[in-house]
Amino acid sequence: MALTETARDAEYDCYNLLSKITMVETPMPLNGDKHASVYQAENAMNNTATRHVTVRYRYASSLVEAGRIVIAKVPSLQNVVEFFIKSLAVDRFRTLARIIIRGFSASVEE
Repeated sequence: MALTETARDAEYDCYNLLSKITMVETPMPLNGDKHASVYQAENAMNNTATRHVTVRYRYASSLVEAGRIVIAKVPSLQNVVEFFIKSLAVDRFRTLARIIIRGFSASVEE
């Protein structure tokens, strides 16, 4: 569900707003830390295992099929979103803050 909402927001923000003032990278990259949600978005399917998923949660799949977004699996340890949405231990907080400030490649080496 979170991946679908992110895809919806990304499409609106980047394609409708930012494209008016600047170049937008297409397809737009999105990261997800849940293997199942990334797989389901990339491989739209209808079977008994996915029958409970409503149409509104298949929106990310339609954006992937249309070539508007590309979804990549990011390990939880590298997911900087946790910095903004979770209570973190001090070490984890500092690591993610370093990633956000300096960029991912600079903080992995430390």
